[in-house]
Amino acid sequence: MSKHIGIDGIDFTQDAKYKFLIRYESTKDRADTVKFVDKITFTGSAFNYLNEIYFVNKSINKVCNVVMRGCCDYDFELKIDYRTVQLDGCYIHCTPISKVSDKYDQLKKTIWFSNNFHKDNQNFRVPYCSGFGAMNVIMMLLYFVVKPILDLIKSLPDWLIGDFGVTLDEFEKKVHGCGYYHIGYSLKEVLEYQCAKLNMGFESSILQNGVYSNTVFIPCASGNGFKREEAENFDFSNAPNLSVLQLLEIFRPVFNARYWIEDNVLKFERKDKYTDIQDYVIDVDVDEFKGNLTFEFSKETGYAYGRFEYGIDALDHEGGEMALFYNDIVEWNAPPQEWQKGSLDNVLRDFTPSSYMQSSFSSSFVDGLRFELSGGALGGAYKDLVLSTGQSSGMKLMIADLEDSWQGKGWIKAQSKSIPGTKKFRYNYSLFFNENQYEPELYQNFHYIDDPRTMVEVEGGDIEFIPENFCNFVEIIDKYGVRVGVKSMYGIGLPEAIELDLEFGTAKLIKPIWRCPLVQ
Repeated sequence: MSKHIGIDGIDFTQDAKYKFLIRYESTKDRADTVKFVDKITFTGSAFNYLNEIYFVNKSINKVCNVVMRGCCDYDFELKIDYRTVQLDGCYIHCTPISKVSDKYDQLKKTIWFSNNFHKDNQNFRVPYCSGFGAMNVIMMLLYFVVKPILDLIKSLPDWLIGDFGVTLDEFEKKVHGCGYYHIGYSLKEVLEYQCAKLNMGFESSILQNGVYSNTVFIPCASGNGFKREEAENFDFSNAPNLSVLQLLEIFRPVFNARYWIEDNVLKFERKDKYTDIQDYVIDVDVDEFKGNLTFEFSKETGYAYGRFEYGIDALDHEGGEMALFYNDIVEWNAPPQEWQKGSLDNVLRDFTPSSYMQSSFSSSFVDGLRFELSGGALGGAYKDLVLSTGQSSGMKLMIADLEDSWQGKGWIKAQSKSIPGTKKFRYNYSLFFNENQYEPELYQNFHYIDDPRTMVEVEGGDIEFIPENFCNFVEIIDKYGVRVGVKSMYGIGLPEAIELDLEFGTAKLIKPIWRCPLVQ
């Protein structure tokens, strides 16, 4: 079948000059996309149509629907907008954007709390206490001494003490620093909600199953949150102005993950699942292709050790003391090997360690004072998040213990486990980087796959071939993008990009990469 191109239902095939080459690849933001290798040059009536829209009327909001067909009875549904057109004398050059690109574009434009997210979701209230240092302890001790007298005063009738009772309550909060909360948001709920609003599905074995399904992020850089008696569900003053795609990007290094769109479903998985392909489109040891295939070992993965760290908090000294538990340096070079050099640095700059009452480094004396002064057995602070100033320069991460909720729906505490022989707890241990920890944590669950002594990457040269059934091959590539297998003696790998020639029915697999076990 000959080439065909239509714009907004109008056939402009005779007015378009182009090579029908399509390239599937991953962009720098790790999103799979589709683009044309060569620009389309429009003349005649197509030129007049597009020139009138974009360069005469300057209709930058206008999106033109494009349908293109090559050698297969298969339509590529694309779009043209003001970003894709270039006026060149009597010609207009254009590179249409694919549907796949359009979905990523929507994720880039959608703020994570938009589309009424802040109204439609029951977000979490995370109680916290603030203040630290000797002066804070002295104030609590003095207040503890006079508290019985103040309690007696507050018990008097309201008509007698007026606003003085309210003033005392506020003063108490300033002394012990408790009685406040920040809003936390479920990462899973954010992604499921926004994908649904964009008519997409969302799938993640990380966030929809197991302990990490309760991952909550707590932004608290711009304000001190709310008082306990206030019933707020969203905090605009602290909500970071991030798109959904930006949110995925800052969480990607936490879980050593990759995200992609497949069959209109946004997927978020550990990065090796992206390359876990069982089927293949070509076996280079058996099938015919053009030229000879070269192989070489990757030069970028021979690290001697891995450095896994959270960011440094400029506002929260209490959290900074917990860095010993959250951070780790993992040795990969024992015994030393000459080919291993440098470090793989994975620093979560957007997140900082968290401290809690009754944690390893907390003062039992201070915790006791805070508990009693904030209400004691009747509802005093217990296992609360502790922030030196009530704020944090980085977001806090929490594994929510939904069974330890309190005071009704919406209040949560962090995942915790008793430390044997003490009255203290370990919090958020699933979010630590600690290869020697008994319970599986971030390294054991997600980052161990980067150990260069377990896997080696082999890079191949480009493979150009004629698929046996080209039209079926086009449908496969349009569905899976670059996630198609290339079989060799090293197993099944994935190409870095794929080019399709829709005029001559040929395919080129660009730089396939195989991950295979390293022989010890």
